[in-house]
Amino acid sequence: MQELRSAGFQAQMLLEATEDGIYALDPEGHCIWANPATARILGYPSAAVLVGRQMHDVIHHTRADGSPFPIEECTGLQMLKERQRVMQAEELLWRADGTSFYADVRVNPMVREGEMVGAVVVFRDLTERMRLESQYRQAQKMEAVGRLAAGIAHDFNNLLSVITGYTELLLQRPALAANDEQRLRAIERASGRAAELTRQLLAFSRKQAVQATVLDLNDVVRGAEPMLLRVLGEDLVFEVELEPNLAPIKADEGQLEQVLMNLAVNARDAMPEGGRLRIQTAGAVLDAAAAEALNVAPGSYATLAVADTGVGMDAETIRHIFEPFFTTKPVGKGSGLGLSMVFGIVRQSGGAIKVESEPGRGTAMKVFLPVYNTAGEETTAPAAPDAAGAAADQPSASRA
Repeated sequence: MQELRSAGFQAQMLLEATEDGIYALDPEGHCIWANPATARILGYPSAAVLVGRQMHDVIHHTRADGSPFPIEECTGLQMLKERQRVMQAEELLWRADGTSFYADVRVNPMVREGEMVGAVVVFRDLTERMRLESQYRQAQKMEAVGRLAAGIAHDFNNLLSVITGYTELLLQRPALAANDEQRLRAIERASGRAAELTRQLLAFSRKQAVQATVLDLNDVVRGAEPMLLRVLGEDLVFEVELEPNLAPIKADEGQLEQVLMNLAVNARDAMPEGGRLRIQTAGAVLDAAAAEALNVAPGSYATLAVADTGVGMDAETIRHIFEPFFTTKPVGKGSGLGLSMVFGIVRQSGGAIKVESEPGRGTAMKVFLPVYNTAGEETTAPAAPDAAGAAADQPSASRA
């Protein structure tokens, strides 16, 4: 009990229990002590392996662009030698496995009798905070874009109703010349395509009326399969793998068919020279960490995966694929609304989309939809506000 009351024991317990990395340096920047959190954050087996090492070489050996970072150019070490406190809000540090992360770093010189005897460094891994901030910014952006999309769709619908109404009146005129009727039919078809764009905008902004019913995701795929075979063409290997006894979901069947069709058509467009397109259903259970990464609630989900062997996407493209009007297709080949509509429908259904893709290695898009249990309730809580990604969620360079 006496040991528990000693200042030394209490200080040791505090230093070992804290989540922040704390280590001490000699005047030349060599580590003379480190707490367990330092080793854990930096990816070393124990704090003891850091003792005696030049910490610049451990955590600052490389700049953000991958080029070497000479110790003589380290401003932090120079400031330390000049007995100045160092405060770096977002400093790039390196782990033992070669990966990097940003940290909040504070370096406090230790001066005894006018002589600097070393320094104490306290740093905090900002990875999680920066991830949440990125999610929040993406949620704000998508919310603003959604409001804009809904407003455009509303005004556009008003204009379309006038065009469509007058077109129908003109088509009802007796003795209408053949050329005039042909032109009016062309206007009618164009109005129909414009109405489809409006529907996609409303789906993205989640302001579209939903007729949700309890259904089997496998039945949705089976029902859409004949149409998919006609749309995809003969130069693709088309595979369907459905998990038996898949738990039911509650969603709008027509909207899910749109999701499947859009994902399949995008996959086809990503394989202009042919390839393999696979559609799979499966069950999944998301724990807290997996659910947080997808910005949904933990629980049971039914998944719909569409994978291709196409051109793939880089990380920058993945970040934008669900934004309205974003497209990498040539002018006239895509509106940039297909995947934004998919995103809106899935989020409106309480689900999420996970995207995996690399240039030249194809794309896999997996839709997670909450399971509906026999008691008539979804097995997950309501989804959190939209975030990315978003998308998390992550199609090919020829998609959208």
